[in-house]
Amino acid sequence: MIGSGLEAAPFIVRGLVTNNSTPATQKWVRVQFPQGGDTSVITNIRGEYLVTINPRFRIGTVLTSFTDVCGFSIRDTNNFDSTTTTLTSNLIGCNQPPPTSIVIKGFITNMPIPYSAVFINYSLDQFRTIDSVRVDSNGNYQKIITANSNGTIEYRLKDCNVNLINDSSGFSLGDSISRNFNYCRPPANSFYGKVIFEGLPVTRNDVFLLRYKYNSTEQKFNFIDTLLLSLSGRFSFANNTNSDYLLKAMPATGIQPFSATYFPYGATWSSAKSVAIGPHTSDSLELIINLNQRQIDTTTTGIIAGEVRIDEELKIAGYSGIGIHLLDINQNPIDFVYADASGNFIFEKLIVGEYLVWLDQCGVPTNPVPVSITSSNESVDGLILTANQLGISYDEFVSIDESSYGLNNFRAFPNPFSNHLKFHSSSVSKISVTNLMGQPVFNLDLLENETWVVDTEACPVGFYVINIHSKTEDYSIKLLQD
Repeated sequence: MIGSGLEAAPFIVRGLVTNNSTPATQKWVRVQFPQGGDTSVITNIRGEYLVTINPRFRIGTVLTSFTDVCGFSIRDTNNFDSTTTTLTSNLIGCNQPPPTSIVIKGFITNMPIPYSAVFINYSLDQFRTIDSVRVDSNGNYQKIITANSNGTIEYRLKDCNVNLINDSSGFSLGDSISRNFNYCRPPANSFYGKVIFEGLPVTRNDVFLLRYKYNSTEQKFNFIDTLLLSLSGRFSFANNTNSDYLLKAMPATGIQPFSATYFPYGATWSSAKSVAIGPHTSDSLELIINLNQRQIDTTTTGIIAGEVRIDEELKIAGYSGIGIHLLDINQNPIDFVYADASGNFIFEKLIVGEYLVWLDQCGVPTNPVPVSITSSNESVDGLILTANQLGISYDEFVSIDESSYGLNNFRAFPNPFSNHLKFHSSSVSKISVTNLMGQPVFNLDLLENETWVVDTEACPVGFYVINIHSKTEDYSIKLLQD
């Protein structure tokens, strides 16, 4: 009987779960009831469970079940009506496997979120015949296997990167064998990570994960390829060069609730505060690309619109469309759109405030355009965004944290610089300036709290490395001559 009548009040389902009179502790009990859902509850140290359910109908049937240590599904069915306040359902399972059997069990780490079916294949005859056991949503698996004699059991599991995991174990009849697996182990000699939004993985249907490689000669990143994400939002690529890479997660369409990752405020591979993504090959930790939520207000009518203009020779591979970021006054990304085929774009449903509109196309960045939305001017139209040829600087990629590199003790400004460059140090320092090829430009010795002004009008346009050496610190920064 599925259920009938009017909507019922909530009531309690409780019971005792045992394996041959022994309390079954920390076991999941599944509770099913008519059209009200399907829930699970775990037993306590006494093997007891208790859960409140709220079925859609006053009369119906509750099915409770759990898997005992022998691998069997133990079920119990009980009826309820409008007078039911508490329903007791005890579940009695076995305790030991038959003497001609073995039990296989274990735990799988890094399971897919949200859960999708994971199976472990196993065989007692070198996979001439194959059977499987399903892993539950908590990563546990267990099954009783009939065997005629002592032998070897072999396992196979396809992980989140579609790589095959193999394992084996000898056994004697009556054994209980535990084997744990990592569903998303890092690939060997690779950089790896995952793309998430609000704690859940984002898949290839929602995100284009673009990979760029830094070209030191051209001083910019060149597009390489699009990395495919697994069902768990994971990615990897070979660590076989000393190059720096940039990864950009781009929404597949304009309807996703998240923005693209934000550049130039990138982060090194090991950074825990990644907003935009810049994995650096000197580190080896997993990179978590945590996408930012779009911040729009459906009750407001503010609009920022305009046009993107990029010369044909500046357009690069890696984009099916041109992406434009909307930033708040603190340069935090709050929205993202693609320009249409004519280069037009629009941000809608904006609240009153100060904004920055920024064109982000790797290798051809632009300066943010400030825009004000006011109560008297809620529509700003006609913005023109154009690309320049400076490329993306190395510093912007690695996003050096100035406080951690002692930059409170030394300053080189302005950046970018043109006709002159000022150096100031609060301690005695030796300064050497080179170009990106390592060729020396000039050296300088600074005394404590001394400022020097250097004429740079004759310096070629490009990037320069400033190396600072003092009694307590050695570090480098990069500046741009425009």
